[in-house]
Amino acid sequence: MPYLLFILMLWLAPAFSQPKEPPRGERCVVCGMDVNMEPRLTAQVKLKDGSYKYAESPKHILKYYLENREKVAEL
Repeated sequence: MPYLLFILMLWLAPAFSQPKEPPRGERCVVCGMDVNMEPRLTAQVKLKDGSYKYAESPKHILKYYLENREKVAEL
């Protein structure tokens, strides 16, 4: 049940917030790849301190989230 709720949360999150444009030269927090190469796949998380972390794919942002849940405020 928690996994179903998590998937539902991921699916609904874009409906309530607009993504922030990543700064030029920003690198993926997981692999170091440039996040601006394929803009439609770029993913982000907002941390509790108000900063953003970017990844070049939803898979990588999910990996970052699972490893740093206590730091993440919203997906």
